[in-house]
Amino acid sequence: MLKNKDSYLKQVISSHRLEVFEENRNFILNNPLSLSIHDLSRIAELTNSHQESTAAYYTDPMTVSTLCQNLPEFHQKTIRILEPSVGVGNILREVIAKYKDTVESIEVDAFDINQHSLEICEILMDKTFGALKNIKINYIHDDFLQYQFHQHYDLVVGNPPFIKIKGKYRENLRTELNNPVADNSAAFFLDKAISLAQHVALILPKYFLHNMDFSVSREKVKQLAINKIVDFGETGFKGVLIETICLFIDTQAVSENSSTQVISIPKKINILQKQADITQPTFPNWLIYIDESFQKLAAKMQFGIFTVFRDRQITSKILKSTGDIWVIKSKNIPRTGEAIYHIEDDAFIDREHLSKLAVGQYLERDDVFLSPNMTYYPRVVKKPKHCIVNGSVAIFDLKADISISEEDLLFFASAEFEAFYRIARNHSTRSLNIDNIAIFYFGKRQHRV
Repeated sequence: MLKNKDSYLKQVISSHRLEVFEENRNFILNNPLSLSIHDLSRIAELTNSHQESTAAYYTDPMTVSTLCQNLPEFHQKTIRILEPSVGVGNILREVIAKYKDTVESIEVDAFDINQHSLEICEILMDKTFGALKNIKINYIHDDFLQYQFHQHYDLVVGNPPFIKIKGKYRENLRTELNNPVADNSAAFFLDKAISLAQHVALILPKYFLHNMDFSVSREKVKQLAINKIVDFGETGFKGVLIETICLFIDTQAVSENSSTQVISIPKKINILQKQADITQPTFPNWLIYIDESFQKLAAKMQFGIFTVFRDRQITSKILKSTGDIWVIKSKNIPRTGEAIYHIEDDAFIDREHLSKLAVGQYLERDDVFLSPNMTYYPRVVKKPKHCIVNGSVAIFDLKADISISEEDLLFFASAEFEAFYRIARNHSTRSLNIDNIAIFYFGKRQHRV
């Protein structure tokens, strides 16, 4: 249905020259086709020429609805709301609709770095709430991250951009927000939001739960009350292959012994977790689906026994169907994890090409181990000599003074470890690369006498 509607709206955009901002603005203002607010908003999204540079990917309506359903209730006359990256106002319209009949007045500061989006947002807000006298919205064309605030809010809510930043801009934010490792704009949005309001509800990339550049932000948030975590999986943005979550935080509540409601939209899970279990320092990432079986197995395991190497240099351009050296791919390692097999489309590389690549250091080694890199079906096998791997296979190197048996290796292909590993990866469907976080969980069971 959405696809058909988008096709129609794209025809409208083309026939009315809505790629031109002034034409776009006038069309939305006058609405000559009597389109719905949702359709007008969708036109604004489809014609946003700044999308890639500002990471302005718009939130799916069902995601917006779920977010708003889980926002806190307020029992006061006036509430102050901040939307740090309002776009054309899709989230803010639903937020105001939620509260407009339950409080006497709503005051909103709506920020966006894109002047055109902000102008469209104001038109759509006026069409939706213009007749209501108890709503005041300040439209602020500025960078939320650099703006100097002198007031406190009841709620910060929104969908900040997920974009890597660098240079002096990043270093200034790292200093100002006391976050020396952050690279992603979303981390800085979160850091600043929790300093400005009692309640914060922000959509974030799901890799917030494990990426190192979010580690300081996680430490800040774990000191607060995390009321809810909604896992949208890949449903948060239509046509964008990224997993998202939404954090619902109370910055003034005491977090000791707090519980966190965890909701998974794709898996239809709704559970109450101890916040301390989710954020416990025993593990290198947050575990939102941690359960008793996971903790029982974890208590029997020795973790952190491997380091990991993954090649990023071998491309299909330098591989051949015949050659000097066999290049093992993930397809060469069956689900059983019992051995490495040749397959019909085996790949090879010449020694000359390999001599220039870092993975060549492993050519003659048979004391390291191999695992498919991006999979929910873990298995680990011993590497034979005279071969190397491409980027679909990670190389595991045992740390000093640690031994591993064939039984230990077969354990990684077991149903028990598979279930354990899915929880360790928070039931993710993307960001499954075996990195320095994931490798921690490839431990071995300790056999007590």
